[in-house]
Amino acid sequence: MSKVRANNYSDRGGFGAPDFPHGLNVTGAAATFSGNVTIGGTLTYQDVTNIDSVGIITAQQGVQVLANGLDITGFSTFKTGVSVTGVVTATSFSGNITGNVTGNVTGNVTGNVTGELTGAAVTTSSAGLQATNVDFAGLLREQVNVVANKLSAAPNINLDNGMSHLFTTTETTTATPNIMSGTGINTDVKIGEAFSVSIITSAAAAGYAATVHIDGATVGTNGGELVWNGGSAPSAGGASGKDVYSYSIIKTASATYTVLANVVNLA
Repeated sequence: MSKVRANNYSDRGGFGAPDFPHGLNVTGAAATFSGNVTIGGTLTYQDVTNIDSVGIITAQQGVQVLANGLDITGFSTFKTGVSVTGVVTATSFSGNITGNVTGNVTGNVTGNVTGELTGAAVTTSSAGLQATNVDFAGLLREQVNVVANKLSAAPNINLDNGMSHLFTTTETTTATPNIMSGTGINTDVKIGEAFSVSIITSAAAAGYAATVHIDGATVGTNGGELVWNGGSAPSAGGASGKDVYSYSIIKTASATYTVLANVVNLA
């Protein structure tokens, strides 16, 4: 084996870089290049722990990430998209996501969502899902909280369990529904927002609800008001069937609500 020791190499003319037409193998200590390195063919390397780049790394044919995943800190742009099998975790995504998303999406989504949503689209408090300009096609279903009791014995209407509540036990006396949530309606609903609640009771003449509470406070305090369709609150329940109470609730100030109420008997 021969050795050539020199501080500098140049071409035959003494002014340019030398050519290595049959390749160049570097073994042993790491090679250091102070200028630019141009590779006309393929650069193949293995067992690289880190790639440190001051500028931009361009991968013309894409990047394939195998066993241990890809950890990117900072801003990254992928012009032709990213195909990922496994878990993607990021502070934010900007651009289009095409394909199936399996798992939880936490945070804000700006733009259009096309396709089917299976499972909980948004996991929040009882504030629920807020959507603007959303088109739904097909069957829309709403959760109904079925209570094996009567309203007078179980008056808390927890909206964490849905906006519609059915009581299957026949009423025997008057009731005051308390519309609430785990974190509180006053916390979940902003001033100027509205929501609707339906309460269905198993009717009896002695059982009716002429007042309503929100977060445990009687509606009408703090300047709020409860107004009934027809001009007066019910004074009796239906003789049989179901009494359906509908409340349209508008938050006008902190802990202050205007409630538009209606009751109808279906038998």
